[in-house]
Amino acid sequence: MAHNSEHKNLRDLVLQKIRLGEVAMRPRWHFVLKSALLMTGVVLLVLTILFVISLGFFVLHLSGVWFVPAFGWGGLGVFLRSLPWLLIGTALLFIGLLEALVRRYPLAYRRPLLYSAISVMVLVFLGGFLVALTPLHHRLLLSAERNELPFAGPLYRGFGGQRFSDVHKGIVTEVADENFDIQTRRGSVIHVTVTSDTRFPFGLAVQPGDNVVVFGELFENTIQALGIGRVDSDDLPAMPRPRHIGPPLFFPGVPSQ
Repeated sequence: MAHNSEHKNLRDLVLQKIRLGEVAMRPRWHFVLKSALLMTGVVLLVLTILFVISLGFFVLHLSGVWFVPAFGWGGLGVFLRSLPWLLIGTALLFIGLLEALVRRYPLAYRRPLLYSAISVMVLVFLGGFLVALTPLHHRLLLSAERNELPFAGPLYRGFGGQRFSDVHKGIVTEVADENFDIQTRRGSVIHVTVTSDTRFPFGLAVQPGDNVVVFGELFENTIQALGIGRVDSDDLPAMPRPRHIGPPLFFPGVPSQ
C-alpha cells in the first residue's frame, strides 16, 4: 500500500509540474532525432578511429619498423621511438570522444567506466589491425603518389615517405659473397655488409628480388647490418626489377628456407 501511495504522489507531482509549465512535453520525433544523431556520431567516430589506427599499422609495415623488435633490445628501442605518435594521439582523442558517446547508451552506462573503456579500445584496435590487412591504404598511397588523391594525398605522401633511424626496407638487387645491395622505395641503392654479429631472427637466405628489412646505421650508403629479415613483397609498392639475377646468398650458420 505504501508503494502505491508513493507512486500516486509522484504521478501527481509530475502532472502538477506539467500544468504549471515547469516540465515541457516533447514530441516523440525529438527523441528519435536525438537517438539518430547520437548513432550517426558513434558510427562516424568508429570509422574515423578505424581509419587512423589502420593507417598507423600500415605505416609501420610499409617502413619496416614493425619488424625491428625481433632484432633485440636495440630494435625495440628504435621501434618505440619510431611509432607514429601523432596518429596514436589522434586515435586516443577520438576514442575518448567515442567512449563519452557510448556511455549515453543504457547498456554501457550500467557498466564500470574502466570495463567500458577497455572494451572500446580492444574492439577499435582489433578492427584497425584488420582494416590494415586489406589493400585500402596500399591503393590510397599509390593514388597519392600519382597525385590522384586531392584531399588525403599530402597525408599519405608524408607518412609514406617517412625515413626512420636505422631501419631500411627495400628489394635485393645484387648479391656478392656475404654482402648485398638493396634498392629502397626512393630509388636509392644501399650496400649491406653482413658480419658475424648480424642477427637473422626469421632465418634467411637472400637472393635478388627478395624484400628485406635491414637494421643498422647508414653511413655513406653503406650499412653494417645488425639484423636482417625477409618480409612479404606485398608490403611494398611496385619497384624496378633487379639489375642482376644470380644465385642465392646463404649466410654461414643460417639454415636455408
